[in-house]
Amino acid sequence: MKPVSYIAQKLRELADKIKNSRKAAYITAGIGVLAMLLILLSGGNDSNEDISSETIPETPFCGTEYADMVSRQLREILSAIDGVGDTEVMVTVSASERYEYASDVKNSNGGKESEYLIIKNGSRESAVVETVAYPGITGVVVVCEGAASDRVREAVYMAVTAALDIPSSKVYVAQMK
Repeated sequence: MKPVSYIAQKLRELADKIKNSRKAAYITAGIGVLAMLLILLSGGNDSNEDISSETIPETPFCGTEYADMVSRQLREILSAIDGVGDTEVMVTVSASERYEYASDVKNSNGGKESEYLIIKNGSRESAVVETVAYPGITGVVVVCEGAASDRVREAVYMAVTAALDIPSSKVYVAQMK
């Protein structure tokens, strides 16, 4: 008898014994009940928790903060590219972020009325944010030590255009002094 078929046969026999065992059924049911209790006790949404605080930021994200954040991220990724060296990045944006709120459209008297959906949490009311439109990037300037090399300059252009999904005409790469 081959070893693989022998092992498979023994596993089938063991599975049959477990299927016919009443003790195994009790153990399986107990494990199932414990698993459900752990899921129920592990959390979920606390009824006292402020629901709107997770979906609506307390302070709006201004355009300069967004540009600074993108600049830092670009600087980190660009400096990791072989040959780029020390890097400075400047990102310009079109405006600050814009919130689009969820609304309920009702037909009345031949016209349409629209009103914002509001979440009430105790005495506090908040509008439901459907989407957040981040500022559009209008340009990126990268100054780096390795920009004298065509290979490095091309890699920087490719990284910036891919990361930000902008055309290369909005990117300028220059050699650092």
